[in-house]
Amino acid sequence: ERRATSSDAKAQFAVKAAEVLLDPLSDADAAREAARRAVDYKPAKADVRRRAILELAEAAILKGEAPEANARLAEAAAIPVQKADMGGEAVRVGSLSRAVEDYIRRGEAADAKALLDTWEWEYPLDRLAGYSTLLRARLATTRGENARAVTLLTSLVAVNPRSHYAAEALMDAAAVLLKLGDKPKALATYRRVPAEYPESPFVKDALKQIEG
Repeated sequence: ERRATSSDAKAQFAVKAAEVLLDPLSDADAAREAARRAVDYKPAKADVRRRAILELAEAAILKGEAPEANARLAEAAAIPVQKADMGGEAVRVGSLSRAVEDYIRRGEAADAKALLDTWEWEYPLDRLAGYSTLLRARLATTRGENARAVTLLTSLVAVNPRSHYAAEALMDAAAVLLKLGDKPKALATYRRVPAEYPESPFVKDALKQIEG
């Protein structure tokens, strides 16, 4: 980035730096700095600007900053991009999610990540809906990135506690914490399910874990 001679090249390098800082490094503060630089380079191409804003949103999510995350996701979504959604958004998202599930089952991590990135690129607001985050966290566990999986799951609940997948995210986070050997934190996370989502179908399973 420092050696690049054009603002467009500088922006692209800054975006890539932010991407790596977010995944796999989970360094939200450094990623935010890099993404802000990318946005500030003028004139930045629309797709580069959209990517940088998405990375600002991701940094905000990881830090639990709900207003900033929502604002950035909406800002990114307002920048037009080409989408392969001839059947409509619901059909496209359904197709992407099923393909990601299949890739994860088959252990094809690179393909699963590529489709998750495509999904959240085309539909930024889905990041806070929750299901893509659940799948991204499950992918992280298959890659041995358990701490990152917990961060993804708990930050989702922090920024969107009303997500339909919030209780399931807590259940998954608690299970990963058990894998990490942090039983006290896992139990505390399980307890959040009946406390915060008493109507969830996951309450029964959470109580079994707490009482067992």
